[in-house]
Amino acid sequence: MKRRDVLVMSASILCGAPAIHTARSADSTVPIDELLGLSQPPLFDGKNYNLREPVAGAFAAMAADALKDGIKLYSYSSYRGFDHQLSIWNRKYDIYRKRMKNWREIVDAIVTWSSIPGTSRHHWGTDLDIIDAAPPRPAEPLSPHHFDDEDGVYHPLHLWLTENAHRYGFLLPYTNDPQRTGYHYEPWHWSFAELSIPYLRQWSEIDLHDYIATPRLKGYENLSASFFEDYKKKWGFGINAKLLPAG
Repeated sequence: MKRRDVLVMSASILCGAPAIHTARSADSTVPIDELLGLSQPPLFDGKNYNLREPVAGAFAAMAADALKDGIKLYSYSSYRGFDHQLSIWNRKYDIYRKRMKNWREIVDAIVTWSSIPGTSRHHWGTDLDIIDAAPPRPAEPLSPHHFDDEDGVYHPLHLWLTENAHRYGFLLPYTNDPQRTGYHYEPWHWSFAELSIPYLRQWSEIDLHDYIATPRLKGYENLSASFFEDYKKKWGFGINAKLLPAG
């Protein structure tokens, strides 16, 4: 057994996460409905997080080690289903529609930070937003300046994760790279690469228009099949290159 797996298993027992071996087949597939958030994948319900078991074990190990350095990892958001993402989308659509007339302007404003339902990495049970529970929480914790500014409340957390998260299999999808397309920089969002990479490959092959462009989604009538293909390239694949499928 690899050293990382020993760490994950021991920390899982201590932190209440499942004691599991993290080795998984890179070509494993999951049901399409799970990738789109339309059905919930098998999740481990941890303290303030819902993640697939290998991810939960790795997060527990990372949290245990971070605590030794005075960092109290806290999952601000983990698994989100289609309906949750739909409520975020529809609420923001109504807000932007009051001051924007062009549907593309509305969509572009929303996807600066928020995914179209069915396209969020949070559907997969592999990704989570991490803050530090030790200091007082600001009103809007998911703001880059809290992480990047030297006096930011989450700057020590950001430094620790940047230095250590990859040791537990987590990488930052939305890096501060001016050459990257897609969503804005999110220093709080971490992804468990071992599973999210093959899931992204499988998700990229789905005809999103068939599943997502429904009357429940505000503005759906303007979202064509060609729009979704372009969206896959610029947003789905507009991530850290280390999280892209090979080939």
